[in-house]
This record gives sequence, structure tokens and C-alpha cells, in this order.
Amino acid sequence: MTNPLGKKISSPNKFSPNILFPILRADQRQGITHEFKGKDIWNLHEVIWINKMGKVFQNELSVVIDASSPYTVESKSLKLFVNSFIHKRFNSISEVKKILRKYLEKLTKSNELYTSPYHVGSGLFYLDQYLGNKILEESLREFASSNGKEPFKTILENKSNKNLNWFFDY
Repeated sequence: MTNPLGKKISSPNKFSPNILFPILRADQRQGITHEFKGKDIWNLHEVIWINKMGKVFQNELSVVIDASSPYTVESKSLKLFVNSFIHKRFNSISEVKKILRKYLEKLTKSNELYTSPYHVGSGLFYLDQYLGNKILEESLREFASSNGKEPFKTILENKSNKNLNWFFDY
């Protein structure tokens, strides 16, 4: 994958760990002589996933990456990767966190990476208010029952008769 920053990229239509893009920290730190300590904290406001029985969940998580790791993750690629979770079935939120850690540890080469719950307002609440008439809830159920055979965006647009590129395309 090339760096997605500044490019229009559609949401993945399958589980897509290969969309993650690493950023070499050394490139950003050229000419700086002090030691870097601390943590990068990524707050993921909309982690949407579906369990093996087809039930849709929405969680908010923080991902913490040691700032001394050789790489960090490009933010847009992380968002696209997390959005691809709707195309995979998980047993639990613990499995979601494990998968997230697995791919981010591999990408960042971090020896300290963890996830934790994060609670804040959600864009899905805004989308639900925008669409109205329980369209979001009905669309999530239809998407889950079809096992993702039809893109979620298509289901929402068909039910609402609204163009939702602003929500799905980054």
C-alpha cells in the first residue's frame, strides 16, 4: 500500500489489514538529538464489528503505541483498517483487540502496544440523527444478516435515498 494521505480512498469492501501504512519515525526526527519517550495515543471512536451470530457492536478504544518504536501508523490507513472490521466476524471485543494489536505490533515493530476502552460521542449517533426513521439500525441488521454480501454504504443509501459519500469516503 502507498501512503493514503491526501488521496481519496473508498472504504474497504473486505477485511483489509494490508491497508495499514507505516511511517518511519526516523524520517520525521532527522536532526533531532534528544531521546524520544512517551506514548502515541490513538482514540478510535467508531470500532464497529459483528460477532459470529451476526450481532453488530460499536465500541470506542484507545490504542497506545510506545513512542520509541521504529514506526508509527498513518492515521487514515488506521481508520480504513478499523472500518474493514465489519467484513470479518469476531467472537468478542477481546478478539477485536487481539487482531488490532497483532497487525499494529507487526507494522510499528512496537514492543509495547495495548488497547483500552474509550468512551466519547460517536459519529454513528450523528449519522443516525441525520438519516432518521431507524434507518441506521435497520441497515445494520440487514448488513449483518446478509453476512456483508452487499456493502453497508449501499444498504444505507438505498434505505435513505441519500448520498453518503461524505461519511464513507475519506
